[in-house]
Amino acid sequence: MVAVGQFFLERREMAAGDARVVTGFALVYRLRGGPSLLRRALHANVVQITRI
Repeated sequence: MVAVGQFFLERREMAAGDARVVTGFALVYRLRGGPSLLRRALHANVVQITRI
């Protein structure tokens, strides 16, 4: 039972971390004015993935 509780606690902390990251991206996205920044980030990710 303790292990299960620990697992859920870790999941919740990770979810909180993800929420902070998403919020940070949303702020940067708004500050930079947008779609072009997002498109560039997506393109960079696609290039990295295809390179692997």
